[in-house]
Amino acid sequence: MTAIKDPVLYLKDTRPGQSIKRIRSVCIDGSRVPAYVIQELNGCGVCGAACLAAFASGGTSSFDTSLEHCLDVAKNGFTRTVNGTTDYYTRLGKEAPFVRKCLNAVSSGLTARSSLFAKRRAVKEILSGRPVLLNIGFSGQYRDHTVTAYGLEEYAVGPLGKRFLFFKVRDGYSKEDRYLLYRGILGISVTYLKPKA
Repeated sequence: MTAIKDPVLYLKDTRPGQSIKRIRSVCIDGSRVPAYVIQELNGCGVCGAACLAAFASGGTSSFDTSLEHCLDVAKNGFTRTVNGTTDYYTRLGKEAPFVRKCLNAVSSGLTARSSLFAKRRAVKEILSGRPVLLNIGFSGQYRDHTVTAYGLEEYAVGPLGKRFLFFKVRDGYSKEDRYLLYRGILGISVTYLKPKA
């Protein structure tokens, strides 16, 4: 699967000769949503949770410190051992409880919820200035993977202005910005931040 590094170049390649007009671009401050590279076996959910925890801490907890906390939380009921190695794969439905415990570890005033109405919820949260975890079953870029979405870009393409929405993501494979095509995502849930009641 090929990463999308630039939505405009992607659209030029997939819609050659058609006009491309950016309609909106929203991005949460990238310094508050740290880039990361996954080192752990199936650690995309753990790294994504650490990224949200670092964001939620308001700068009091670095990504590395948040990751240490999240790894400890994961080892306490959210992992399994495969051939003597810790497997950090987060099972469907366990994302929000796991992220909640990670947030508690960094003394955040936030909690986490998950929703299967993922795409709309993710857009709403990003527009409100909060990154989200997207747990993706399949897309043109990822399979069975969790990414941290922290921005979006929308374009009108061609004479009829067909809309294309992209999430800006930290995918854990590279520290570079990557993009995820909204309409190409199948089998998805979103985990988002929410103030504690």
